[in-house]
Amino acid sequence: MKAKYIIVLLGIFSGSLLFGQKNFSLYHLKGIPQAVYVNPSFVPKSKIYLSLPLGMMNFGVSNSGFSFNDLFTKRSDDSLVINTQKVLEEMDDLNYFNVENSIELFGLGLKLKDMYINFNVSSKVQANFIYPKGLFQFALEGNGKNFIGQRASLDGIGINLNAYTEIGFGISKEISDKLSVGGRVKLLSGIANITTRETRLGIYTDPTTYALTIDGFADISSSNISQFYDDTISSSQTKMKNLQSSILNFANKGFGLDLGATYKVSDKLSVNASLVDLGSIRWSNNVTSYKTNEFEFTFEGVDLNEYFSEQENDSSGNRMLDDLKDSIPKMFNYEENNEAYSTSLYTKFYIGANYEITKAFNVGGVIINEFVKGKYRPGVSLAANVSLKSWLSATLNYSIYNKTYSNIGVGLSLRGGPIQFYLMTDNVLAFTNTLNAKNVNLTGGMSIFIKERDKKKKEKTEVEGGGTNNNTPDKK
Repeated sequence: MKAKYIIVLLGIFSGSLLFGQKNFSLYHLKGIPQAVYVNPSFVPKSKIYLSLPLGMMNFGVSNSGFSFNDLFTKRSDDSLVINTQKVLEEMDDLNYFNVENSIELFGLGLKLKDMYINFNVSSKVQANFIYPKGLFQFALEGNGKNFIGQRASLDGIGINLNAYTEIGFGISKEISDKLSVGGRVKLLSGIANITTRETRLGIYTDPTTYALTIDGFADISSSNISQFYDDTISSSQTKMKNLQSSILNFANKGFGLDLGATYKVSDKLSVNASLVDLGSIRWSNNVTSYKTNEFEFTFEGVDLNEYFSEQENDSSGNRMLDDLKDSIPKMFNYEENNEAYSTSLYTKFYIGANYEITKAFNVGGVIINEFVKGKYRPGVSLAANVSLKSWLSATLNYSIYNKTYSNIGVGLSLRGGPIQFYLMTDNVLAFTNTLNAKNVNLTGGMSIFIKERDKKKKEKTEVEGGGTNNNTPDKK
């Protein structure tokens, strides 16, 4: 098969929905400087913070369809067998296997009176596989049980990739004693992308001849992907160099915006909200796009007698299989172009509240809302949070998301001198019972953290040292 057709086949198995990590634990630990990534109105209690490479690492894997133990059942002899009924019961019509990784390469924050400014450079990679229930049903049951005379729908099946560099600048400001607002603007440099605007794929089994008819349609765009199937670029070193050149050259330009607000309803109660990753990337570097016509191909099977006969008489191989290989490109009547295209970021909307029981202990909750391609994906989390002075903060939370109801999150931040270390996850049970987990994520990092001086201590020091105080009479 010619190399250029690979992108068309990949596109048929491509989608454009990707739902990232929720970062509930990070939202609950508001004192960490990196909490501005989920709500830019959160102001950390630091005068200065500096985050060098690997300052924040965020990695997650999730599967909405099933866990390992849903797919396999252990027999008495410890062998594994596929549990067809169980795994199909767990699936929706469309299911998502996601992998996400982000690394904060550099971060800086400064407190200036009632304003907090921050700057970051981060690398982000998002990838997912979208699989319909029909794919597993066809694979596990075959076409002889439920699909005789029926079309097995694989519509929506997909692989998606999005990689880019983010350069962000944010400001948080205390408008009053009750209201704080924040915003972040982000310049984006796209590294690589595959976007499929639409895919349809079906397999029909003829009830008489059992011939298979494959039908479908694909509309695919990609940037910096063609080099991986281009026969003229054989060196992996060259391919990696081409990708690295896109990290900060802004050949694929993008823009993003984060907004947030926190309002103190009373001395005990505060509410907050944020809109994160509103924006898009315009892909114009090394773009290859394909749009197929509606295609249909019928495979009537292989005559084994003819197959073995040709194996004996044709030293070049089986002509029938060669004909089949040559006919695959012919069924794709497609248009190819190199026009630039745009993709939206995966926008999230958080709504939260906190109630302070004591100075060191508070409870809170947050709801996350995601809208991607008309699909709505909600999540909710409730937490108990502890903050002891400035050296320790922790959260214990329970979350419901990704069709799972057993997500226990924990987060811990420790500070010794100017060094702050933090580690958190939205599902700690995934590390103790991995085979039953559908969500695994881990966030951690280390920063140089110079604490803001306590206002009350500062005022006390000024009074004791002869500073101005309205209750202290002037000396004559």
